[in-house]
Amino acid sequence: MKKLLLFLLIPTAAFSQHKLTLYFEGFTPHVGQPLFIRVIEKARAVEVGRQYYPVITDPAFDIDLYVLIAGNSYQIDYYADLNLNGEYDAPPTDRAWRTEVGPVSGDTEMTLTHNTNFTDIQFPAPLSMVDLVDDYSGKWINPTFSVEDNVRW
Repeated sequence: MKKLLLFLLIPTAAFSQHKLTLYFEGFTPHVGQPLFIRVIEKARAVEVGRQYYPVITDPAFDIDLYVLIAGNSYQIDYYADLNLNGEYDAPPTDRAWRTEVGPVSGDTEMTLTHNTNFTDIQFPAPLSMVDLVDDYSGKWINPTFSVEDNVRW
């Protein structure tokens, strides 16, 4: 009986992460304020990246995020924390923008120029372990020391 050996070659570029470079220009009104960014894969409506820029020190700066997969389209939400409370507040309290890119084929560069076309991006707070309290429970077992205990997160 003859056996057939089949090799399946999948190019690594099909599944590799690519870099999104955001060039910010003209952000003079927000020097001294923090900037928050999130990237959402549009097809699945899933957040694939988030970046916190603690203080805008120059009106022109750039940020790299390794979040892109070739063939996908993305929504980029970002806001300057104008009232400096560390949380998103809909415009006009904070300054927020949304832009889209894609489908991407590799590393992608975008220039984001300051404007007054603010958008309520409904930027969610990061997931906290406090949000998971009492959602998970189980048993912790350490057979080495014959220890068993209930675990609740």
